[in-house]
Amino acid sequence: MFLGDALKVMDKVDGRGAPVPFSITWVTYDRRRGTGGKVKRLSRAVRCGAKHSLQRHRQVAVKPVNGRAHPYPIHLRLILRINDEPVL
Repeated sequence: MFLGDALKVMDKVDGRGAPVPFSITWVTYDRRRGTGGKVKRLSRAVRCGAKHSLQRHRQVAVKPVNGRAHPYPIHLRLILRINDEPVL
């Protein structure tokens, strides 16, 4: 799946306007700290907003459906899979 298609999957809503959960797999990376390289996965996540501008950094924010964890900012190019489909 292409990145544009992956973003459409993340933006889907149901008939009531609630976000449709998806699974996402990505690689962590922090250029400033020189850390990362871990593969992370959320099996049921939804796209959410964040307090800072993610578009400027070409990132999206996702959070687990259970809502207990904080949102994860993910760089678009580090997304590996959406709903178990590879993202190109």
